[in-house]
Order: sequence, then C-alpha cells, then structure tokens
Amino acid sequence: MSTAYPDDPTLLAACIEGDRRALDAFVDRFSRLVYFHVNNTLRRLKGRLDVERANDLYQHVFVMLLEDDRRRLRLYRADRGASVASWIRIITIRAVANALRRDRPTLTLDDDDRPIPVADEGADPLEALLTGGAQRWEAHLPGLAEKLSGSDRLLLELIYERKLSAEQIAAALQCKRSHVYVRKNRLVKRLRRHAADAGLVDA
Repeated sequence: MSTAYPDDPTLLAACIEGDRRALDAFVDRFSRLVYFHVNNTLRRLKGRLDVERANDLYQHVFVMLLEDDRRRLRLYRADRGASVASWIRIITIRAVANALRRDRPTLTLDDDDRPIPVADEGADPLEALLTGGAQRWEAHLPGLAEKLSGSDRLLLELIYERKLSAEQIAAALQCKRSHVYVRKNRLVKRLRRHAADAGLVDA
C-alpha cells in the first residue's frame, strides 16, 4: 500500500480532488477486486466465464467510477458503515448485472394486448405450499431457495415475501412487466421440480 495514500479513504479523497497519481494508485489498488467480482458475477448470472466480456466490463467499471468528474466516487459515505472495497464490490456487481440485462434480446410481449398468465393454468400445489401459512413457509422455502440462482432467489423474495406487484418488480429490476411474468413462470417450474425432488409435492 502506497505511503502517500495509507488507507482507502485517503486514496479516495485524493482521487476526488483529481490527483493523477492517486487515480493511478486507485486503479492499481482495486484492479484485482474489480476483476474478481466481474468474473464471479458473470459466472453466477451467465453460467460461464466469457473472458472477452469480462475484460470489457472490467474497463467499463473503472470508466464508470471515474467519469463525470468522479461523480460516483463522491457518493461514498464512510459513516454508512461500508468500507471502500465493499462499496466498489457492490458497484461492480450492479454494473455487470445491468450490462447483462442490456445484452438480452428485448421482449415484445408488452406489445401484445392479450393477458399474460402469471403462472401455469390450473391449481398449482407449490403455490399452495408457499402460501399455506407461516409455519409451512418457514419449514420448506429456505431449503428450496438454496437450490436457486441468486437472481431467482431475489425474484422469489420480491414476489412471495415482499408481495410486490408485477409493476413494482419490473420497476425494481428495470425490466418489462411481461419479463416479470415470464421469469415467474420459470421460477415456479424450478421450485416445483425441487419440491418434487424433496418429496413435498407430487412429481
């Protein structure tokens, strides 16, 4: 660690002031952290490592941190309890997730006036399991959720725990309402399969 910038807050303050040496030291100090979380998030959300995309996103994160007169660096607040490294980790993960969302083809279901089912037609035994009372929720849902991806666990929390509407979820995830319906259908199918494997519902 550079003696000119003995800790991360000192380095951050010098970067915000436009100290060129501090900007170089900032990139050096957090380069491995950013690259690690870019790759880790790509593997988690995309299911594989894309080296070329990882390199692009690595560059993107640092450009994003330093652009607009280092606007994002100025948003850091030490009094909120997060370290500089933790804060950069969060920014990196969000940047990768947002970039992957933009990579996906745009859904056109919102252009169709026909109603889109939120889940499969007919009674859903898993829906009954999840909404059958706090005791059954506490007993089974955590074990089922552990088998899901991070994005599916987030969607599960928004739908069943926070009980947000499709419109609210779409706003939170920055996607179309129809995309929420599609993702919920897939989530219910995955949960039903895991519940059947655990003997909680019929296969």
